[in-house]
Amino acid sequence: MRLRPAFAWRGCFHALAGGGKRYTPRMDWNANWRPAPPQALSPCIGVCTLDANGLCEGCLRTSAEIGAWGSLPDHERRRIMSEVLPLRERRRD
Repeated sequence: MRLRPAFAWRGCFHALAGGGKRYTPRMDWNANWRPAPPQALSPCIGVCTLDANGLCEGCLRTSAEIGAWGSLPDHERRRIMSEVLPLRERRRD
């Protein structure tokens, strides 16, 4: 699948003094506007304290997971939230 840019080039021709034409490109930023897909929610509940094992006491993520959360792809976020965090919750109890 070929991705389209978020803008389209729209231009116009201007008459020059010698009888020629000059093309001036302009960007139309709204030409291909699409709303961004919703991102996976964060498990953060605002209790941001790491325990002795290096896990957040609120969401059970490691500091590395917390730091990388914004750059992780949605499928990886969902995997952590559906598989990894419930396993850590069971181990904590």
